Amino acid sequence: MDTAGLANLAEFSYIIGTMVASGEKKTINPLKTLVLVFVVILIINIVLFAFGKIDAFTFWMIIAFGALVAYYVVPKLMQK
Repeated sequence: MDTAGLANLAEFSYIIGTMVASGEKKTINPLKTLVLVFVVILIINIVLFAFGKIDAFTFWMIIAFGALVAYYVVPKLMQK
């Protein structure tokens, strides 16, 4: 990890630490949570495909599933 990455990590840790220390109540945004989960799933999908742990069909099915969720579910969450 380069120094810029470490600086960003330190800044992120500081922000999270101050939010926790201040006792700030945060509501969990389901849209942000869903987006974060799918980004992590897609990154894992790409890594597994690159190392040959999953085949091309599985790779594309995961991407297609993510696209369908983004097309049908995300707009409904944004309307709430």
